[in-house]
Amino acid sequence: MSIRILIADDHIMFADMLQYTLAHQHDGYDVVGIAHNGETALELTLSHRPDLLLLDCEMPKLGRLASFCQELLRQSPDTRILVIGNQTEEEYVIEAAVGGAHGYISKTAPVADLCTAITALNAGGYLG
Repeated sequence: MSIRILIADDHIMFADMLQYTLAHQHDGYDVVGIAHNGETALELTLSHRPDLLLLDCEMPKLGRLASFCQELLRQSPDTRILVIGNQTEEEYVIEAAVGGAHGYISKTAPVADLCTAITALNAGGYLG
């Protein structure tokens, strides 16, 4: 059974490359959509009900990260959230955790680490 993934990132080339990489890196991944802002991420989450949302921590129409995660999980409690970002500062990790996100990974991490994180979160784990 494949892991249904929604990508939310406002950098179009990064999101497209991530979609391509995930589709070709692992047979068990199914990218169900790409959102380029927080509003669309919420809409697509509600319509596609992905297993996992890869959420850029700084996007237009996202608002406060913690508040966005809380609202998304209120409306789609079965969706796991893996926050991705350029920042390695502890404040983003803490804000993601306060919002109920299941993990945080830097965009500088190797793809293999991202795949490991996706699998762990899908199995019910947390990444911090």
